[in-house]
Amino acid sequence: MAPKRTSTSAAPAMTRAAIRKLVADSVATALEAQAATMANFDNTNRNTRQGEARVARKCSYKEFLSCQPFNFKGTEGAVDLIR
Repeated sequence: MAPKRTSTSAAPAMTRAAIRKLVADSVATALEAQAATMANFDNTNRNTRQGEARVARKCSYKEFLSCQPFNFKGTEGAVDLIR
């Protein structure tokens, strides 16, 4: 029969209350860091009025071809083309 393992560490076990406090403190710190990051981030969507959508720029066929789109051969299905 194998011997039973015993703990050699002198550290006391954490209680549920201590774990909950540790998690709550970590979450609060993370939320503060995220709020600071968002305050410093230049979000271009804030420059538009609420409810106003941006309109895509129109281009000509010549401009479209200058982007060198892939040639469609018609042999693949829509799902294969997306992949």
